[in-house]
Amino acid sequence: MTSNTAATKPVKYEKYENRYLPQDFIPGETDVVCARGKSYWEHPGNKMYRTLIAGATEKYSSTTNKLEKTMIVSEIVNAVHKRQGMFVKKEKKGGPWVEVDEVFAREKIGQSLRDGLHDKYRSATKAKKQRKEKINERFNGDIDRVIHGNASVSRRIEDLTKEVRKNGALASDYSIVTLFSRANSDILETIKKDSSMLHQFEDATGASKEEQSC
Repeated sequence: MTSNTAATKPVKYEKYENRYLPQDFIPGETDVVCARGKSYWEHPGNKMYRTLIAGATEKYSSTTNKLEKTMIVSEIVNAVHKRQGMFVKKEKKGGPWVEVDEVFAREKIGQSLRDGLHDKYRSATKAKKQRKEKINERFNGDIDRVIHGNASVSRRIEDLTKEVRKNGALASDYSIVTLFSRANSDILETIKKDSSMLHQFEDATGASKEEQSC
């Protein structure tokens, strides 16, 4: 079987035309296999290619200059070739292997860089959302502890819970709303009169804002 050796290398890299490879060709460890799906995900050449893409993504995203972006793509093409690698694919399912032309290879690299930027943004957004959820969860827990730490407030909440359980199924919507409004009013009055609770609320709110600003 023919693998990727110096003997199979083209004298000149074709710019607009695929180059047919020997019938017994198999991709070498430094060849990048252009294929859909995960069929060649673990191929050594494709792993190397992903490393090159990951290393260039930040630089690619930081420039708006088209020439600089073109140069970054060229650097990746050259990096593969310096390792005696090629960009190869099956011409069709079950068909012969070909070394793809330069235009195809460059388009693949450009798309990989754009996909890398998208994945990076998506990961950052997901991490930010998860962090915000944890901060909110801690804040709600702190507020809950402050409220239930006051005997009068805690007792009023328990009374409200018992009353709703007892009459909730038979009471009208208006009665339920009135019940909750009255209970909320009582709780707020208690909180206003308890300066220690107000300070605890301020501390919890301040801690939450500080975490979010970090």
